Amino acid sequence: MTIQDQAQQLLGLAEQLPTAHVQGLLNELVNVQAQVAGILGDTSSANSIQNAISRSQGLLNDVGSSLEQLRQEIQSAAQHHMRG
Repeated sequence: MTIQDQAQQLLGLAEQLPTAHVQGLLNELVNVQAQVAGILGDTSSANSIQNAISRSQGLLNDVGSSLEQLRQEIQSAAQHHMRG
């Protein structure tokens, strides 16, 4: 396998990272959040669930950021290989 082939494989790998899945999960949590508010209104149970959703959203944002950093690292390695 040539260095150019390795670079192309790395670029393909970077594009396979599931960043869209994280965004999809975040969107689903927004829907759940709205449904909880509709079902329970402004109650302590609703607030407890909303807090848990917020924590989950924060963790997913962290995962999304981490995946983006990983993507950049892989792309950087690919560019390094392309330069020879």
